[in-house]
Amino acid sequence: MRDNQSGEMRGFNNFIDTNLLIEIPFVGKHFTWFNSNGKAKSRLDRVLVIEEWMQIWPTCKQYVQRRDVSDHCALVVKSTVKDWGPKPFRSIDAWIMERGFTGLVKDKWSSYSAQGNALIVIKEKLKQLKGDLKVWNRDVFSNIDTSKKPILKELEALDCKDCSGVLSEKERLQRIGLVSRLKETDKKLESLLCQKARASWFKNGDSCSKFYHSSLRWRC
Repeated sequence: MRDNQSGEMRGFNNFIDTNLLIEIPFVGKHFTWFNSNGKAKSRLDRVLVIEEWMQIWPTCKQYVQRRDVSDHCALVVKSTVKDWGPKPFRSIDAWIMERGFTGLVKDKWSSYSAQGNALIVIKEKLKQLKGDLKVWNRDVFSNIDTSKKPILKELEALDCKDCSGVLSEKERLQRIGLVSRLKETDKKLESLLCQKARASWFKNGDSCSKFYHSSLRWRC
């Protein structure tokens, strides 16, 4: 019986060598089979691929899963790195409403240098612009929600003072400016919210049906 098993193992190993099969690296437990009495264990299960597979998916690994009713562990093959190609350049509509944004983009764009044909130059410049806009969005534009609070605070103070009838001409003009800034901020927030809502609809579809649409009408 033992000689027969050894012959089967030699035959299987010859099959692997003849077909130039490669075993994908293991992640997780070292064994894939456990005897029910707990006295034996082995790596009976494995994934074998050809060399062309490894050239296409060089980072693939086989992950040993937890066993359930079976005494064998399931294997999951997946790639640790996913390359979906170049990421698209996206912008936020409300950025254009921000004062100085257009000038910032023009100055940054003219300061970039790239070598190659026109398409490569545009690609490299967009890549650099994307990085700078991330920083600008984090340091400047992302404060748009919190910037509304001091405006409301100043406006409330002037309104309270106006109730006493002692508002000067300078303070009156200041209040007009604050109201203008408040409208501008609300317009940016509305644009940002509507753009996020559109992106959510494209991603999730109309799954939220009536509640989803009523939310959009209330917000936008």
